[in-house]
Amino acid sequence: MALPLPLPEAAAVLAALLLLLVCMIAHLTARKMPTLHRHEEEKFFVNAEGRKEPVPSIHDPPTRELSVVVPSYNEEDRLPLMMDEALNYLEKRQKRDPSFTYEVIVVDDGSKDQTTKVAMKYCKKYGSDKVRVLSLVKNRGKGGAVRMGVFSSRGKKILMADADGATKFEDIEKVEEGLKNLQPWPNQMAISCGSRAHLEKDSIAKAVVDKAQAWNLYCNRRIAGLIFSASLDVLIMLNVLKMVHLHQKNQRIHTGSTINLGLEHFSEKHKRSYFRTLLMYGFHFLVWFLCVKEIRDTQCGFKLLTREAALRTFSTLHIERWAFDVELLYIAQHLRIPIAEVAVNWTEIEGSKLVPFWSWLQMGRDLLFIRLRYMTGAWQLETRKCN
Repeated sequence: MALPLPLPEAAAVLAALLLLLVCMIAHLTARKMPTLHRHEEEKFFVNAEGRKEPVPSIHDPPTRELSVVVPSYNEEDRLPLMMDEALNYLEKRQKRDPSFTYEVIVVDDGSKDQTTKVAMKYCKKYGSDKVRVLSLVKNRGKGGAVRMGVFSSRGKKILMADADGATKFEDIEKVEEGLKNLQPWPNQMAISCGSRAHLEKDSIAKAVVDKAQAWNLYCNRRIAGLIFSASLDVLIMLNVLKMVHLHQKNQRIHTGSTINLGLEHFSEKHKRSYFRTLLMYGFHFLVWFLCVKEIRDTQCGFKLLTREAALRTFSTLHIERWAFDVELLYIAQHLRIPIAEVAVNWTEIEGSKLVPFWSWLQMGRDLLFIRLRYMTGAWQLETRKCN
C-alpha cells in the first residue's frame, strides 16, 4: 500500500499540476496570429471638406517626419487641451524649421460621445494633411486603437501620445534625444519610452518637506493655545503619518496639497490613490518578473518608435487592451530592438478610463498569458500585413 505524500511534497505536486493546467489553457485558448482586419469603413478617413479618402499604409514609404497617434475613447472633454498643446508646439516647430513635417492621427476607438466631432474641428482648422480622424467601427481597446493609427501613419518616426495630455508634449524633444542616442539603429529599428519612474524619488522628497510642514503646523497650533486631549493628539499624528506615507508611495507629485490636522477622514480621492498605488506596484512586479526587466515604467503612454520598429512590433502584437505596452516591449526585447527610457514631465489627469481593480486584474492575466503563450510557442514573433 502506497504511503501518502508528506504535506510539502503534496503541495509541490499540486502546484506543478496547477501550473501545467494554466499553461495548457493559455496555449489552447491562444489565437496564433493577431487580428489585423480593418472593417470597410475603417479603410477611409473623412477630410476637412467632408470627402472620404483611403488611409495610407505603414508599408508605404514615409512622407512625413513625424506621426502622432492619439488613441481616444470617450475623450470629448480631455482631448481639446491635449490637441491645443500638441498642435501649438508642432506649428511653432514647423515655423522654426520648414523642413519639419508632421501629422496627428486621432483614433476614435468606438466612442459613445462626441470625440470624433471634437477631433474633426481640428481637422477643419489645420487641414486634413496635418490632422486626421480615424473612427473605428467598434471598441478594440487602447492597443488596438494605437495599432490602427500606426498602420495608417506616414511618418519616419511615430509617437504614441495619450488623449489626456498627462505628459507635456514638448517633452517629445527628450524622447527624440533618447532615440538619437541609440544610433546606429540595427535595421533602422529603435524605441524611446517616456518614463515616470523618476517621480517616485521626487514624491519622497516632497513627503519629507510635507512632514516638516505638518510638524510645524502642529507645533504652531499647540503654541497658539489650542487645547487637545491626549486621544486627539494621537489622531492628529496618525493623520500626519498617513499623509506622509501616501506621498512616499504615490508617484504623482501633489502640488498645493494641504495637511488636515483635524478629525476628518482622508478624502475618497486619497484612498483611491493609495489603493491604485498598491495595485500599480503589484503590476510592476509582475511586469518585471514575467516579461520586461529592463524598463522601469512600461505603461507611460508617451513612446517614440522608428517606422521600422513600429511595423515589426505592432504587426506581431496580440494584446489589444491595457497591457499592450508590455507585450510591445517584450517583443522589442526579443527582437533585440534597442530601447531608451527617458524621464518626462507627467501630471495625473482626472477622467481615466482605467477601472482600478478589474482593469489591473485583466492586466495581470494578460501578463501571465504573454509569458506562457510565447514560452509554449502558441504565439510567434511573426510579421504580417494588415488587411
